[in-house]
Amino acid sequence: MASMIELHTLRTLGVSSLNRGENGEVKTCIFGDILRSRISSQAIKAAIRKEFGETFRTRVLIDKYLIPKCQKEYPEQVEEFEALAKSLLSLKKGSTETGQIMVYTKGEAEEIYRFILQLNEKEKEEILGSNKEKLKEFRDAFTKSVQMADLSLEVAIFGRMSTDGPVYTIPSAVHFNHPISIDQHHREEDFFTAFDNLKEESGHLSASEFTSATMYSYMNIDPVQVYENLMLPVKRRNLSAEEYEKVSKQNTDMAIYGVAKVAELMLQVMPSGKQNSMATYPLPSIIYATIDDGTYPCTLESCFSRIIRCYNDKSVVSTGAERMMNYAVKTADTRKYRAFFIDSNLQEELSETILQEVKEEGILCGGIRQRTDLFEEIRSQAAEMIEDSKKKIKVLR
Repeated sequence: MASMIELHTLRTLGVSSLNRGENGEVKTCIFGDILRSRISSQAIKAAIRKEFGETFRTRVLIDKYLIPKCQKEYPEQVEEFEALAKSLLSLKKGSTETGQIMVYTKGEAEEIYRFILQLNEKEKEEILGSNKEKLKEFRDAFTKSVQMADLSLEVAIFGRMSTDGPVYTIPSAVHFNHPISIDQHHREEDFFTAFDNLKEESGHLSASEFTSATMYSYMNIDPVQVYENLMLPVKRRNLSAEEYEKVSKQNTDMAIYGVAKVAELMLQVMPSGKQNSMATYPLPSIIYATIDDGTYPCTLESCFSRIIRCYNDKSVVSTGAERMMNYAVKTADTRKYRAFFIDSNLQEELSETILQEVKEEGILCGGIRQRTDLFEEIRSQAAEMIEDSKKKIKVLR
């Protein structure tokens, strides 16, 4: 069980090819024995992470960041710096690449750089020497130093896995589903030509696959986990009670900001596939938001196991929205905060009966523009959850 903010959306995409597989075809899956369009959660997360500033996801931190920085600031030390960095990061002889793609925050990269530069001549000799015990001592000190560096908000939210080097595994505070279509997938091809204006004829002919669909998307985020992740390096430092409280307050504010920002981006940001030629940027038609403390996540895919088709002048999205609302009223567990935010065009298609049932259930119901109220609620509830968590920890101590 965890502190949980959950967002469910239905979003109708026009002509689009946002996320393709290795064969260039739009990604799909079978659900309810029917082929559906799909968008990888990694594509969603990659688009959101870009909005959080600089984090290094790389196997070549030494070659592409540390050495160029050293060449610029201390050119006479580059060769020695490279040898020390390879040794401390336990890289194989002759290689400047780590075994896996590692995730470093800017603070961690800067601490690696600082640690190496502040070594004296004797320490450098011992690191580059043949004494394995001495090298282990320095690697332990190096790891301890790097693990006290501040984490970025992106890493605190999305987490990371580490099996190598000085950085450590951090649990993700956010989870995304693979959005799937609630209607059947149909593939089509866009045949296009690139015109050679000097020859005054076509210079290239090709085709790319596209589709259109109404997609169900889901995300949950735990504000307490974001805060606790930000505090991981802080707990490794020898801080006074006053200093610790000051940093705790800063990280609380950062966690609240990050949680609200991820929620906002989830409703606005789209993957980048073919956007230059297809420009697919729709707002959600409907958002279902829930917030509660000490609960389990719950997705709504079961509402769409039966395929939805247009009938009796009802759109796919309106039928899908009514299924979501019916589930929220009659099946889903209650939450401390529940709200629907509905596009005005969709509102006109929805059954007055289901809208009335939603309101009687105590679920808030507003227009899509009122989603700004949701972000205020998220900030308020996130702050409360984090403060409650701090109090519980103090009691346990």
